[in-house]
Amino acid sequence: MRSGAFDAERPVNQIHFGGGTPTFLDDGQLARLMDTLSSHFSFRDDDGGDYAIEIDPRTVDRKRLVTLRSLGFNRISLGVQDLNPLVQKAVNRVQPYEMIRDTIAWAREIGFHSINVDLICGLPLQTETSLLHSLDRLLPLKPDRISMYNYAHLPARFKVQRQIDESALPPAAEKIRMVSRGGSLLQDHGYRFIGMDHFALEDDEMARAQRDGKLHRNFQGYTLHGDTDLVGLGVSAISDIGDLYLQNEKGLDQWKARLHDDQLPIWKGYRLERDDMIRRDLIMRLLCDLELDIGAFESRWKLDFDDYFADALPAWRNFDREGLADREGRRLKITDQGRLVSRALVQVFDAHIQATEPAKYSRVL
Repeated sequence: MRSGAFDAERPVNQIHFGGGTPTFLDDGQLARLMDTLSSHFSFRDDDGGDYAIEIDPRTVDRKRLVTLRSLGFNRISLGVQDLNPLVQKAVNRVQPYEMIRDTIAWAREIGFHSINVDLICGLPLQTETSLLHSLDRLLPLKPDRISMYNYAHLPARFKVQRQIDESALPPAAEKIRMVSRGGSLLQDHGYRFIGMDHFALEDDEMARAQRDGKLHRNFQGYTLHGDTDLVGLGVSAISDIGDLYLQNEKGLDQWKARLHDDQLPIWKGYRLERDDMIRRDLIMRLLCDLELDIGAFESRWKLDFDDYFADALPAWRNFDREGLADREGRRLKITDQGRLVSRALVQVFDAHIQATEPAKYSRVL
């Protein structure tokens, strides 16, 4: 249904199977899904696209990784979370270090282009010391990229989190120390702090893209494909097509019912106005480049920067006083310290957030 709206010759430069753990599907289901997609969209045949899949190390072995590679996937992301056995048991995800080590080694042997590892800060029984110990064991494996996400405990929203003992969650101050020390350790071992939660080896193409000012963000995170349309197909998936955002039904039953009635399972949509595009460009550049050339931005959008963002600049000056950001003449910058909260800093330029929660950034900090 979605492919009918696109030129069949347009190449698919990026695929991301995520939003959970796709490897809970068996090999036959994954093969059928990839075959169906490739019959409706123009997949690249040169292995030059970014075709990624998130995997749960508990659900794969070497043979299964060979199958995933043969289906066209050339990037994998491992959900590691933490290597401490006590922490793993507390979150009901026991996966020994040896399992992670072997999965990464197999992926390299089989020829995956890039290996990403996801860690989480703020899990029950986790401490600054335990996280650093996990990193000490992980770093010799040299994954190309490492993401360190902040754990958000939302048991009312996520049923699986109701099994977690809230009293075992670390306090906010401990989480801040985890992120700070963990980030410093990664940088000491040759990883570039891309921004927010993401780190990449200095010779990784994502790190090179940031140095060259070519990095972008979309709903999957940082990407090298900022010029592409994003088509989301699963439950709650978000599409970014031209000046239009779309989100699919957030409930499985509703999503299935719409498809059963031969309707696209779109829950809501939003068409960007000029102001949205201006602010998106500003936020994108700060999150990806960690700085903004005000003169170039004014020329691109034909506006006076100080006048257009008069409401937001007082908050930015406050970040400057806190050492999180600065303004040097005609340039805005996020400092090394500010990178840890860059998502909160850029929110002052987001008119939608400021209209509903004008003080949200201060609570995040």
